[in-house]
Amino acid sequence: MHRNNRKARLLLKKYLQGKCTPEEIGLLNRWYNNLPPYLASGVTDRHLLEEQLRQAVWNKINQGQAPVRRLRYRLPAAAVFIGILILSVIFWFSRTSSHFNEIANTTTGVRRIVLPDSTVVRLNANSRLRWNDDYATGNRHVELEGEGYFDVAKDAAHPFRVLSKGVETRVLGTSFNVEGYPNEPDVRIALVNGSVEVVRVNGHDAPVRLQPGEVAQVDAGTQGTVAVKQGDAGSYGAWTGGGFILQNVPLEDALQRLCHKYGYRLKENFRAGRRKPITVSYHQNSFEEILDGLLYINHLNYSIRDSVITVY
Repeated sequence: MHRNNRKARLLLKKYLQGKCTPEEIGLLNRWYNNLPPYLASGVTDRHLLEEQLRQAVWNKINQGQAPVRRLRYRLPAAAVFIGILILSVIFWFSRTSSHFNEIANTTTGVRRIVLPDSTVVRLNANSRLRWNDDYATGNRHVELEGEGYFDVAKDAAHPFRVLSKGVETRVLGTSFNVEGYPNEPDVRIALVNGSVEVVRVNGHDAPVRLQPGEVAQVDAGTQGTVAVKQGDAGSYGAWTGGGFILQNVPLEDALQRLCHKYGYRLKENFRAGRRKPITVSYHQNSFEEILDGLLYINHLNYSIRDSVITVY
């Protein structure tokens, strides 16, 4: 990895000096254009990374650094994008010699995962967990899509971080539940015991510290804030025992989760009560029984055709 980083830096130095060949310019362009959404360790939001690089590059310019020589080849022209390009290429090299682990729960049940540090994650249906192979060396950073319940092994020297839809939860050792489904607007973090900090990685607000029993709800949009309320945080992880269990989930999102869990698609023809929060607990019930119950208490009907649920 160090050899790759050195090669990247040498090539970028040639570019900044205006000495790159057309082939090398083309290679730099391919690296930049292929930059993946998962960026350098500790920075997983591209907009946040760009903002940090803008500040660093313009600071150097204001300190009297020599201007970059213009080339006739088309690359990001502004100095800010040169900074982004430098980090992009170095990360591209790092990734080629790195390995990411990903586990997806494609079943309707709960999947138990033990990470290298003995942290236990229970992954809900239609959820994914991802981590780098340097996790065992202290980079305890995972990315979650969907829902997971975490029992984190204590390690004061290496904080544990969960990133979900641009919201990061930071802990040392504790138990908490994270909901970050891709089709839902909010991320929810329920703290059972210990202490965690919640922050939007592309925002400017200070991290919010939760106490046991508190639930944080974060709008994953660009203007979202961390709202904290007292609740029965332990109930948010009750799904780990099996069944279909929800705590204060909008009806529309609850129906989407149920359909995804059992392989159906949802077609909505209703408006009233779509964002009404509901709390339900089904343990040994079939898909049809759960769907009947959810819709009956909300005065709705449905039909099923070719695995498509139409609610009206």
